[in-house]
Amino acid sequence: MLTREQAMALIEEDNRPRYETLRWYLEIIGLDFAKVIRTVNAIPKLYQV
Repeated sequence: MLTREQAMALIEEDNRPRYETLRWYLEIIGLDFAKVIRTVNAIPKLYQV
């Protein structure tokens, strides 16, 4: 059984962006990685991190 702290650590690791994989997918579908990242980062945040 996992503790809450262990589960939270696993979630934090699992939710990290995988930029190389994202770059590969975007290349496959013909989108520019830098432009996509700029666009996503420009979206207003719903909450403070």
